[in-house]
Amino acid sequence: MAVENIRLVRQGNGNQVVSGVVRNLSERTRSAQLEITLYGVDNERIGKVHVPVEHVAAGEIQGFRWRLDVEVQGIRLRRILIL
Repeated sequence: MAVENIRLVRQGNGNQVVSGVVRNLSERTRSAQLEITLYGVDNERIGKVHVPVEHVAAGEIQGFRWRLDVEVQGIRLRRILIL
């Protein structure tokens, strides 16, 4: 599985959302959990979130969106856990 176009978006109501797409490169349906590290104003690590992406068919792509509960300045995909 591969993650593409991952980004941090601030919505009009002030909420922050992590979004992107997951591409299933295998030949069977897969699920994954994305571990995303969260960074604050001085590029310090302030936490992480686990974003589930379920039942992506073989060769397909699926979008994801995850609302954050904390204010962050940046994100980074740390790992993809294939389930």
